[in-house]
Amino acid sequence: MSNFYNSIKNLYIDMRNNKIYFQTFSINFNNIEADCIFSIQDNPFEIIFIRKYDACVLKIDVKKGFILNIENKFSEIYKFFNIKYGKGNFSLISLLEHLSKKLPNEVKILSDNERKQVYNFVNIEESEKIYYLSFTNWDKVNKGKSKPVGSRTTKNLAKTQLLFPDIYESTKDKNISINYSHVPTDKRFDLKDLE
Repeated sequence: MSNFYNSIKNLYIDMRNNKIYFQTFSINFNNIEADCIFSIQDNPFEIIFIRKYDACVLKIDVKKGFILNIENKFSEIYKFFNIKYGKGNFSLISLLEHLSKKLPNEVKILSDNERKQVYNFVNIEESEKIYYLSFTNWDKVNKGKSKPVGSRTTKNLAKTQLLFPDIYESTKDKNISINYSHVPTDKRFDLKDLE
């Protein structure tokens, strides 16, 4: 197995076990510096490259088996990393080896700046709604019902992880959705309300 496969698989397992949907890291490949986001909120997963000097973005899907889906991406990769066209100027193996060295070895809590960066470049559900409004405890809503009427979604949990890490930590193991508003509210999340 390649180093990249082992690195990204191990990171994914750590992210999944910790219910963390995004990780960031930086690379310098072919003298192009880029910030990167590894997102497991959707399937396929994706790696997003953001070139530091001009914020140009390259998104590459990560298919089952942790295989980069680059079949139709070669020209974008060449352009993004300023690689000259021609035989021997680009090696996918060298890119994968570089990525394997730069991927985090274990999950880390994202800083405020990293969370903002992820929010700007990852497809977040109802991205215009960023203000806390309320929460729905699906276990209480569904109690006594023969058929559940709803449950927390992965996208809702991922959004909460980015916007409100403290609320995320309190609710990540519970069947609770955070409800958001597009206008500021004076509402505050209170752990006592969970009881």
